Amino acid sequence: MYGNLIKSFAAIAILFFVATFFLDWDKVYKAITEISPLYFVIAVIVIIPEHILLAWRWYLIVRNNVPLTFKVHLRRFLISIFLNSFAPGSVGGDLYRFLVLRKKSTDHWILAGTIIRERIIGVTGFSVFYLICYLLYNSDANITNFSFSDPFDIGAITLTVGLIGLIPAYYLTKIALDRAHFSEKTKTNNILRVVVYSLDPGNIKWALLMLSISMVVCCLWTFCIFLIGIKIPVFLSEHWTIFFVFGMVGILTELIRSIPITLQGIGVREGIFAYLLTFFGASFDQAFVLGAATYIAVSISILFAGIIGFIIPSQNNEN
Repeated sequence: MYGNLIKSFAAIAILFFVATFFLDWDKVYKAITEISPLYFVIAVIVIIPEHILLAWRWYLIVRNNVPLTFKVHLRRFLISIFLNSFAPGSVGGDLYRFLVLRKKSTDHWILAGTIIRERIIGVTGFSVFYLICYLLYNSDANITNFSFSDPFDIGAITLTVGLIGLIPAYYLTKIALDRAHFSEKTKTNNILRVVVYSLDPGNIKWALLMLSISMVVCCLWTFCIFLIGIKIPVFLSEHWTIFFVFGMVGILTELIRSIPITLQGIGVREGIFAYLLTFFGASFDQAFVLGAATYIAVSISILFAGIIGFIIPSQNNEN
């Protein structure tokens, strides 16, 4: 409770700081008036299928451990993402899913690993999508030099190393799990089981399915940013590579805001979003408005998702 209160005050403080020292309110007002209400509504509608897809991905990951219907898992997942809005680092929904599904789980240790596995699959999808946007944008712009002062270059290297590192991490943990020394220690053995299961990439067909769902989700998220910013003259010129720019900025912002500095990254996410867009010629004021409007659209869609989750009737075998 106190942690959330502190993070709420931190969010307010950061927003106040940015508003006072970085924003030109005349430009902010102008940027707000340039947002199309119609495109904003469409953006909210576009994000809602994203939640359904994520729920389907969760169902595919968890169904062997918690053999309930998709309808049940959809209900629980939509409620969980609503609860994530009130917890730092979006862990509230994860805890909720663990607690409500534990009784129906065949192995609660693997259930914990399943939740972590979903997180890793999500970050992996984000990383791959970012790298695709990064390579396509740099290829089109004929950018070949690397700079440690460029956050997008640093992001590309960091995410590449992270993706590659998942492979040895999985096999090393699996080797440790197979050692008789650890098998005799129940708690250590269970922790290793959780780690191995969470890192398990599955077979090629499974990995491609998970990646495909994640790619569609990332495209919908990027398209949402594109729709809201379509009437704001953020860039010096119109070009189809704007989609790749929004993809890189949106994904990098999402990854950074997952660090629990403020509640849901409020204040931090808008500032990071705006800062990153300035590398492509956008004014900080316009970019800040675009970022804030995008996350408001996301929050509205999450509210609708939560309402849908609470409306879906529970089943007899659910509890």
